[in-house]
Amino acid sequence: MQFLDDLWPQKVNGVWPVSKVEFVGVSVPKGRARALALGGIATCGLVTMALFGLVLSGGGHPFGDSDGISSAGLEVLPIPGARPTASDRIAAELASISPAAGDPAARNGKEHDPSKSVGALLVRFEQAGYQLAAVRDDDHHVPRIYVENLPTDLADMTSPQERKRVFIAAMLPLILRVNEEILADRERVLSLKDQIGVGVELKEVDRRWLHTVAERYEAGPYEFADLMQRMDIVPPSLALAQAAEESGWGTSRFAQEGNALFGQYTFKEGSGMEPLERSDDRQHFIKAYSSLIDTVRGYMHNLNYHRAYREFRQQRAALRIAGRPVAGDDLAKELKRYSERGNDYIRTLRQIIRVNALDRLDDARLRGEQWTRFDRPSSDRSS
Repeated sequence: MQFLDDLWPQKVNGVWPVSKVEFVGVSVPKGRARALALGGIATCGLVTMALFGLVLSGGGHPFGDSDGISSAGLEVLPIPGARPTASDRIAAELASISPAAGDPAARNGKEHDPSKSVGALLVRFEQAGYQLAAVRDDDHHVPRIYVENLPTDLADMTSPQERKRVFIAAMLPLILRVNEEILADRERVLSLKDQIGVGVELKEVDRRWLHTVAERYEAGPYEFADLMQRMDIVPPSLALAQAAEESGWGTSRFAQEGNALFGQYTFKEGSGMEPLERSDDRQHFIKAYSSLIDTVRGYMHNLNYHRAYREFRQQRAALRIAGRPVAGDDLAKELKRYSERGNDYIRTLRQIIRVNALDRLDDARLRGEQWTRFDRPSSDRSS
């Protein structure tokens, strides 16, 4: 009966990951359902139908250790759950962590570091007065909390909704920070453009900086219209939706081991992680990063310079010209080439944005100047 043992959900720390099993629409207690299947009371045909017709409520994927990579090398996730209410608070999510989450129990052969656990992160959020509900409703101000790596016990949270809120709260300050960096560079380019416009000769340091930035964005140093189209923000709602979709809300192997949240390819061996299900005719890796803020920087730069996302940049520029908000739901429509799933991928992103009220985070801004330790974001940008 190895086949049944391989497919049947296993106990985790003595607890069933599912609350019930349905055999062809008939609810049966877990213990009895297993006995029925293993005892051969049902016919082979019924057992087969039951195994592949399992209705699992409240549990994760029980069938293996796949890293979630599709044929396109990108994460494929189910549509997220119900929209959180405005009264939810980050600190209250401590109660959602399973008893095993805080223990130094093995996960993928590693032990949890309590200082990097979900519980420790939530305590830090509480100390900073960081509440996503307030950010969504009217405050819009986010503390500068720098999370270098996602908690290793994120997948152990028993509530998918609360896991998602922890993920959003951890990533939002980093996304806002990278947008700040882009806008600062954008303002400097505009200032240099104005100086040139009135006949002022640029200082050598400014001239070198302009050439460096233009080369990085693959634009001409004095092609200011093109530079402005490239040097612009990515709405938090879109960045969060893509990070969630590509990384399984931060629980994928790539996210946990390589800070790879956006499924970006690299063909340089040694700079990425090999997908477990990569076909023999493919040579790509998933690019790994030293920290979460570096993966956000890499993702935004990819959208801002690569030729595949020209339509994305054109739509963003059109929104600017029309005086409309740069909204994630509008721009998601221009990311058909991000995934081989095409229009299905776009529909998934827009669904994630709507269901999780991510559009209400597009007006969020970082408050203050000091970053709360964990650490301060490293600077790898040109000066």
